[in-house]
Amino acid sequence: MRVAVVGCSHGSLDDIYASVERCNTESQVKGESGIELLLCCGDFQAMRCPSDLQAMACPPKYRSLGDFSHYYSEQKRARCLTIVIGGNHESSGYMWECFHGGWLAPDIYFLGFAGCILVDGWLRIAGASGIWKAPDFKKGHFETVPFDDSTIRSVYHIREYEVARLTQLETQGPQVDIFLSHDWPLGIERFGNTAALIRQKPFFKDEIASNSLGSPPLKHLLSRLRPSYWFSAHLHVKFAAWVDHLAALSPQSPTLTSNSTPQTLPPANQSNPDEITMDDDDDDDDDDEAGHSSDAQGGRVSGVEGELVSSAVLSPEQLHGESRLVGNPDQMVMEDDEGAKPAGHHDPIDGEDVNQPLDCSWEIEDGSSAVHSGKDVKTVSSEEASETAKPAEPAGASARTTRFLALSKPGARTGFLQVVDIAEPHTSHMASKDRKESTHMSCATSATENGSKADRKQPQLQFDPHWLSIVKAFAPFLSLHRRRTPLPPPARLDELVAQAHAWITENVPNQGRIEIAQVQQFSRTAPGFGEPGWDNPIPTWYTNPQTEAICALLGIENRINPPPPAPPSVPLRTPPSHPSTSVQSQRHGAEGA
Repeated sequence: MRVAVVGCSHGSLDDIYASVERCNTESQVKGESGIELLLCCGDFQAMRCPSDLQAMACPPKYRSLGDFSHYYSEQKRARCLTIVIGGNHESSGYMWECFHGGWLAPDIYFLGFAGCILVDGWLRIAGASGIWKAPDFKKGHFETVPFDDSTIRSVYHIREYEVARLTQLETQGPQVDIFLSHDWPLGIERFGNTAALIRQKPFFKDEIASNSLGSPPLKHLLSRLRPSYWFSAHLHVKFAAWVDHLAALSPQSPTLTSNSTPQTLPPANQSNPDEITMDDDDDDDDDDEAGHSSDAQGGRVSGVEGELVSSAVLSPEQLHGESRLVGNPDQMVMEDDEGAKPAGHHDPIDGEDVNQPLDCSWEIEDGSSAVHSGKDVKTVSSEEASETAKPAEPAGASARTTRFLALSKPGARTGFLQVVDIAEPHTSHMASKDRKESTHMSCATSATENGSKADRKQPQLQFDPHWLSIVKAFAPFLSLHRRRTPLPPPARLDELVAQAHAWITENVPNQGRIEIAQVQQFSRTAPGFGEPGWDNPIPTWYTNPQTEAICALLGIENRINPPPPAPPSVPLRTPPSHPSTSVQSQRHGAEGA
């Protein structure tokens, strides 16, 4: 499957889809297949109407509807199936409507605040929306529309609840193929060309030296899930890294335990460098009403482990930026110290030209390069990236390596779009008959066999039954208050997930492997472009039929945006029979929440 990945979208869907079409045109000339799937790594900015601008955290001068409203109103259609996650500049009210995931527009699917789905039954894609901020990590989802100056920012801060659910994917179901995040995992820069990154972004140097660039919860997920690919955005720079999980665990590598001495933490009064994504947009809502210490500001980690995360999610050494993934921080590869390499370090791009747009690739372990696909996009096939010899893996281990790539934004000098070919395993039990049966053939080399893009059926999204089990098991612990609901011990969580999985197998069609479109259909809630009420600037709270549908499928209460109680004499209006062609009538003010 040929997959395109973009970094921050910033509402520029027309430009992004135009780039996709340009890639397809160049591929067609070469006899290659076109892009079948587009992945967007946050700051998507799904602004339906002017009132959504009031829910986006950024200075007013940067607030713009962008292109999405035309896709939402179906005046335009996505050029290919698109999967998105949220960042820190979003239509937060709309994304909250689809907390469990849903269609933002036809063929544009939001993974939710955390999610995992299947593409064509075999490609497993998971993702986490938002960015890290320590004071909010252990809170509940207390924010409601309309947001105030504080909640408009805290609403997109990742919570322990999401990380705990995603951690379950380590033991539930097959390995995750692709993970999407907006933030970078903490310490990921140590596994790429750190010197080149600092040359391009000199202000990262202090954060890299103090091991505070990135998200500790995402670092935890990287070490636990070990996906084959991890794509991020947020910092507006192209950066590739290669994480060798086994090398980090080998006897030659230093091993950190809970008794390891934590490295020096960064000063608490510094701002979060990860929240500089739109010029002067400072996320300075550090005054916390819940009594959190000011020892944890921005993306920094508090020295008090118990105030941030439970032991069920992050261990003390992971919380303090020390885990099995990261080598000795004193062996940091700086611009003036390019000879020292931490254990397990790999430079995927030796001598890269950091000013060359759309030209980022992974170098293979044997030194060979990935193949070109077009003059400004590189294609990396999964076979090329895995043919080199690998040592034996321990029993139960998932992928040995994770290929990380961060991308920039449309209009930036550095690359914002990457094309990756991922081969379908021949063991896929839901694969269609016309697809390849060999893991040694990629889409890039089998265009003749599979036909042109026009002849190929659009990929289909299916629910991941294991993720459905996790959502159902964790539903009672979702807090809508500032104080979180404590999670049970890990062993008890495992039991609850197992019970939920048995329920899913028994009660959901196809044992949970059901096409998403059979359950969730796109339905406009806010008015579409040009419809009555479209230009109303007042933020409004809506009940989304897609959230209602997935909650009904799982037998859980819709606590995200439930319909208001109907007066006895006024029956509640139901969604129209063709939901994508009319405005959903179930809308009400924040007092209904």
